[in-house]
Amino acid sequence: MGFRKLCSCILASGGILAAVNGSRAAEPDPRLGIHIGLESFRWVEEDPANTSRNLLVERGERIAGSLSWDNLAREGEGQIHRLLGRAYHQEVVYDGETQDGRPVETETEYTGALVEGRIGQRLAVSGAPLGLDVLGGVGLEVWNRWIKDTRIDDGAVVSGYEETYGVLYLKGGLGVAELSAGAWFGRAEVGIKYPLEIREEIRELDASLRPEERTSLYAVAEIAHTVIQGRDLGVTLYYESYRFGLSPTTSSTIGPVRQPESDMDVLGVQVGLFF
Repeated sequence: MGFRKLCSCILASGGILAAVNGSRAAEPDPRLGIHIGLESFRWVEEDPANTSRNLLVERGERIAGSLSWDNLAREGEGQIHRLLGRAYHQEVVYDGETQDGRPVETETEYTGALVEGRIGQRLAVSGAPLGLDVLGGVGLEVWNRWIKDTRIDDGAVVSGYEETYGVLYLKGGLGVAELSAGAWFGRAEVGIKYPLEIREEIRELDASLRPEERTSLYAVAEIAHTVIQGRDLGVTLYYESYRFGLSPTTSSTIGPVRQPESDMDVLGVQVGLFF
């Protein structure tokens, strides 16, 4: 099922949820959430000699599943927290070029996971319909990027290779949460991510690269409905990104190498059941 079709099906399910009676507890216990969905993925590397030109673009959809544990559905002000684990896997389209500039099209297989923990405070005026969330924390994401072997137009074989990335990052933002005790709950948050450390390893080339750390953005929105007392069914939309600067040149088995400026953008939608 395509990404757009999945979004349409999820949004249509809101009409079904509206027909089910229920309500949220005044002071709910932390929620355990199980989520599954798709991500629209894009990775771009810029030409160091001409930043207006891309050396390669990867794009496609990835399957993603998440586990969450939080108390973000609480009504009043007070301390809030969220623990999140997410894993993903899928092949995406690779559109790039060889070292001598010949076009290359192949597939790149991504497999990765992240875990992050954040804590903060919900600020609310008595009787107000909305509360302001302030959250900050730390996360770690690791992924494997396997660029597959392929043939180009002249029949020559272009060998692929595998890269492993590890990113330790800080993450903080502001959110707005709905505070009523009704069966519906909604929340939205935007903020920034900053990598504390980026590691890129290419075993085939015996190369260790350290792209420059740069600030990026994230956003998340959730809507949930109580289907049975203590059980919420929800939809989460999220945007995650990285911005990596040009790495210093390092040695490898094929000579000096460096990682170009790279941008990653992920737009995801997941259906979740909360316990």
